[in-house]
Order: sequence, then C-alpha cells, then structure tokens
Amino acid sequence: MKKIYALSFSLLLSGSFLYAQGIYQLWGMSKSGGTDDVGAMFSVGPSGSNFILRNQFSYVYPGAQPKYTEPIAYNGKLYGMTRMGGRNYAGVIYEYIPATNTYTRKIDLGTATGSFPEGSLTLNNGKFYGMTTKGGANDYGVIFEWDPATNIYTKKIEFNNTNGRSPSGSMVFNNGKFYGMTYGGGGNDNGVIFEWDPITNIYTKKIDLGTSIGYRPYGDLSFFGGKFYGMTTYGGTTGYGVIFEWDPATNIFTTKINLVSATGNSPSGSLVLYGGKFYGIAGNGGNGLGVIFEWDPATNIYIKKFDFNSPNGYNPTGNLRLNGTKFYGLTAQGGNGGYGTLFEWDPSTNIYTNKITLTNTTGSYPSGTLGQLNGKFYGMTYAGGTNGAGVFFEWDPTVNVYTKKLDFDYSNGIVPEG
Repeated sequence: MKKIYALSFSLLLSGSFLYAQGIYQLWGMSKSGGTDDVGAMFSVGPSGSNFILRNQFSYVYPGAQPKYTEPIAYNGKLYGMTRMGGRNYAGVIYEYIPATNTYTRKIDLGTATGSFPEGSLTLNNGKFYGMTTKGGANDYGVIFEWDPATNIYTKKIEFNNTNGRSPSGSMVFNNGKFYGMTYGGGGNDNGVIFEWDPITNIYTKKIDLGTSIGYRPYGDLSFFGGKFYGMTTYGGTTGYGVIFEWDPATNIFTTKINLVSATGNSPSGSLVLYGGKFYGIAGNGGNGLGVIFEWDPATNIYIKKFDFNSPNGYNPTGNLRLNGTKFYGLTAQGGNGGYGTLFEWDPSTNIYTNKITLTNTTGSYPSGTLGQLNGKFYGMTYAGGTNGAGVFFEWDPTVNVYTKKLDFDYSNGIVPEG
C-alpha cells in the first residue's frame, strides 16, 4: 500500500469545525497514492500536523460474467459472486443493498486465494462459504470462508486431482458439516462427492463418480429424509446423466434414474423438493431444447412435464425457484431476440408462462438461479447491458416489472483531482 501522497494541490479550508476543541481542519485530495494509486482524501491540522487519512479512492472493478450463481439474502442485503472481473479479472465477492441500490465489491479473488467461482455462497453461523473452480496451490480450486462483518477471507481447503478438482455447484450444510461435488478429479477423474468439517478443517472424499454410475455433476446436493440427492451431466447406462441417491450414514450411492434424450438429459441445476417430489430442469433433451421434470423418490417415477421451445425460452439455467405454489426460473436463450427469458410454471396445472423476454440492452443470456428478498426476485445475466459484461436485475413477479439495477464491467473508477 502506498503511503506517500503528492501535495501538488491546494489545501481547502473545510466548512467542518470541531467546536468542542475550537480547532479548524484543512482537507485535501491527492491525484495518486492510496491502495489503488488513484488518490486519497485526508485532513491535517492548521500547522500541518495530525494527518488523518479519510478515504482512499479505488478502481471499482465490480466484477463480470456471473455464472451458475444465486444472490443470497442476509441482514437485508444480497451477497454473491461473479466468475470474472475484479482487480485480478478472476471474480469477486460482492454485497448489494436493494433499498439503496448500492453495490460494493468486497473481495477480489485471485490465483493464490482461489479464482473463477461458479455456484453460490452458503451461509452458516454468520459467515459465508464457497468454492472456486481454479486457483490455489494446485490451480484446481479452493474452499473458502468469508466473514462479511470483518471482510476477512480465508482459504480453507486446496483441491487436488486426487481428492477432486474444479468443484461444481454450491456446498450444502447439514449436521455440522458441508457436502458438495467436484466436476473432475478423484479415482476416475470424473468428479467426487465430498464432506468437509469447518471446525476441524478435515476434508474427506466420500464417493468417486464414474462412467457407469454417473459423472461430471452439476448443481447442488439436495437433502431429504436423511439422504442426499443429486444429478450428473453424463454417465449411467445411457450416457446422458443420472439422478442419484447417496446415504451419508452408510456411504451407499445408488443410481435411481438413467436419463434419456427423449425425456430430458444433461441436467445443469439442482433438484427442488415440493410436496414430497423433486422437480428440476434439464438443459437438453425433449425436443432438443430442455425440459422441466418431476421425480418421485418414493416410487422412483420420472415424468417429463414441459418441453422448452424457442418462443418461450430454451436451455434453462440454474434451479427452479419455488414461490408460493408456482416455480420460477431462467432460460439462457430463446424468447423474442433469443436473449433468454424469465418464466413461471405451475406444477398443478402444468401451465408455463413466459413472463419477461430479455434484450441485449437490459441484460442477455441469464445465468444461475433467481434469489428472493422482500417479495422480489434478483438475478444476473452473463452478457448484455451497457458494457456487454452482464447485469444485476430486479424482477417483481406480482406486477411483472423488470428493472436493470447494475451494469457489470471489467474496470472502472475515478481519479479525483482539483
């Protein structure tokens, strides 16, 4: 951090007066210096003593191209990650306050500490936990802890090719431990299911995924009835992916459904529980553009419910989001113009409604899952907006109003002068 500030400016007599002490202060700004070497604001006493650094200006680098991620609500704020952008162009952790439309970049991710996150933050005991797909000592990704109160980021686990690499989705907290999956690595280099204890920082590989049982998982594990459920993108008897059950108590993995192209394949989200059944989306299959499906774990019956199409949106992304008795979600493409849609689906009537058709100006190719706060949905697009690097948006499903709140970019900032 630079501590020298060029005094090539005029000191300004501040209107602020310390009445209790009867002392005036001189306030000024420098063109360079500070953390990002783009200037600082400070004050000094009349004699030039008592120098106080008041503010360090910075390059904002808000982040770019969020991917497979959901904004997480906590204390009236939303927290999330972008896959790229930031000072190191390797992603950021951000805070967003809907009430004031204030976006703050909190952490710049990088090669040493973990880079290119995909998936969402997981909240536990006032701290956030997450994973990156790259970075760390082996460049295979890391598990990290971030405290929003202190803004302290701690790298906890380094992935390697043996214990799993390039984690996918988000971690799930259950009974004092975190559970998750990796896209690669493990005994078959096809991904693993893992357990991590945040208290002891012990990481345990539980299952090596493979061609016959399913591999290359995407999305998160879902917990129900003492067992975890999830999906893989490939493998199984058809090669199109599977729905699986895993019992953490016995470490028994069971392939429940072998997906087929006709009814949906290559799922890219997570299973969502509603009324004792699981619902999900597959990015391919059906008529070739993806499906919404229902699966009953009690009877092991799988039903294709809806085929996506070009006018209504296709290639769905992220997870279905339950709000009341209906599901809401995003498609990465389709709609008028092909930039993606926001949709509503009623499982009781099987009625699908295209609610919002995106444009390149308002944000295009949405990625991830809708977040919820105070009756509104929040989400992100991978591209579009003013800078072409994606947007952060708000959508009120009650009145069906979509508002672009923020344009992501790679680097912007300010150099105060005068």
